[in-house]
Amino acid sequence: MGRGKIEIKRIENTTNRQVTFSKRRQGLLKKAHELAVLCDANIGLVVFSHSGKLFEYCSPGSRYQFLCFFLIILNLLFNTKNLSADVSFIYMTGLF
Repeated sequence: MGRGKIEIKRIENTTNRQVTFSKRRQGLLKKAHELAVLCDANIGLVVFSHSGKLFEYCSPGSRYQFLCFFLIILNLLFNTKNLSADVSFIYMTGLF
């Protein structure tokens, strides 16, 4: 017997919503890791909770690549002039 289908809509009860977020977040991070390992894919995943807390996953060995991609997107959005300096600073400080 399979699981019943649930209607995809916002959970109104705050406590239930937080519990569901926590459980599904763990499943999402696990699936991202599995996809990276099984398919040798570069995965970058960023999730923000309702309260603004950050959760992230980056596949092994691709953190620098993901960070550079993110900085390029920010550069395109905000037209910053020192993108190469930003990337160099992050690489040199070990933030990647």
